[in-house]
Amino acid sequence: MWYNISIFNQRGVSMLDLNTTFSAPGSITTPNLRSFMSTFCVGIRNRIANSSSLHNMYVKAKDLDEAAAIASLLIKPYDMIVKSVVAPGDEIYGLDEGDPDPLPTTTRSTFHINTKEF
Repeated sequence: MWYNISIFNQRGVSMLDLNTTFSAPGSITTPNLRSFMSTFCVGIRNRIANSSSLHNMYVKAKDLDEAAAIASLLIKPYDMIVKSVVAPGDEIYGLDEGDPDPLPTTTRSTFHINTKEF
């Protein structure tokens, strides 16, 4: 199965799709390995933001550090930063608070990474 990290609107502008669960770009994950991975909730926001509220993205990883590294790699072209990583089972997992700034877009046509999973 392929997961697109970005989608393109009619003008060819790339936008981050936060409705997808992400994995490490270019990695092939077997079902056995995937069963040991957790889905972490990563709070992201624009580098220069008017609001301290966060957007949530979900990343499959083995631990908090790997989830933060994967999210940082994915959001780098959008000039965004990782502010928090929440493990599954935590009481604030998936909690949306406030009104975050709109998601930025990128016009870099070279940014279109797919991840492979079996």
